[in-house]
Amino acid sequence: MFRPKLWTSPERNAWPFPYHHTKGRLVFPTQMRCKHVCAGHIYIALNHAQQYFYGGIGLSIGLNKNLVPLEKNCMWFQLSQSMGCLLLAATLPGVSTTENSVKIALCQIFALDGDREGNFVRIESAIKLAVQQGAEIICFPETCVLGWVNPQAHERACPIPGKDSMRFAQLARQYKVHLCAGLAEKQGDKLYDAVILIDDEGEILLKHRKINILSHLMDPPYTPGQAVQICETRFGRVGMLICADSFEMPVCERMRKLKPDLVLIPYGWAAAEEKWPQHGENLKSVVQRAAQTVKAPVMGTDLVGQISHGPWKGMVYGGQSVAAKANGDIIAVGKDRQQDIMVVTVKYGRHD
Repeated sequence: MFRPKLWTSPERNAWPFPYHHTKGRLVFPTQMRCKHVCAGHIYIALNHAQQYFYGGIGLSIGLNKNLVPLEKNCMWFQLSQSMGCLLLAATLPGVSTTENSVKIALCQIFALDGDREGNFVRIESAIKLAVQQGAEIICFPETCVLGWVNPQAHERACPIPGKDSMRFAQLARQYKVHLCAGLAEKQGDKLYDAVILIDDEGEILLKHRKINILSHLMDPPYTPGQAVQICETRFGRVGMLICADSFEMPVCERMRKLKPDLVLIPYGWAAAEEKWPQHGENLKSVVQRAAQTVKAPVMGTDLVGQISHGPWKGMVYGGQSVAAKANGDIIAVGKDRQQDIMVVTVKYGRHD
């Protein structure tokens, strides 16, 4: 079975091509960014004398940049090279035909603290609606299964990977989408406020633990995370933060240094009832500033509901999720205090 390797020519720095082969198909953890990439095509540098490729898709092979069409829709190809490297161009299913753009759904769901089963019903319903609108990445709010600052999570939360994350993984496989979801995570005697990114094969690509935990709002509080990370996807380099992390400029600056193409941030944006809808303007400002700081588009997904425990009991989650460009310009804002599935087309990439 064909398994490509990384470019090994003297010009390897011009070919940032991480990829691997799995389950009979090619998987690309990053969108290739070079002058040879055109809409709907991905180019692979091959450095073996003979390779076999299983496709079922239209292919072209080029030597020294001269593309020669091969028979379309055949199942196996034998590739050989005598000098230099071959370039394999394949139009792959599931890859956006618009260069450096992706459809992202911000799923502003209604969530009830502690209602695990009901919340999963609402989560799957939102996924179905988002998929119908062509979403490739679907985002959910902070701790959307058990609720934010819910002390019951100390007893009911799962590890990651674990029961709740595996349910999201199954949904990602079933609907063939990437999912970003905020979850409470239990590890030993510690409880974390976490977010995971899952690919369309159900694999967890990245986990982030909230750093700025607002410890006065739950006793015992969440354990703070430490790391700021990104992962490579076919949509580019994706980073994640959680809600109050985006208030902290040192945290955002750490993210900026990693040079993400896209940043996903689940929120639990709450305030007293009388402060809505104006409180949504504050969320817009926070997301705008985060996007400008990390120099990448930011998707901020809030929920609708109410905090049921602790000092902020009765505070309202008012929605108004925000999608912002890297320069802070607003792409879209979700509905005020209503469930909403907001699907936006985002041009991602660095804006240094």
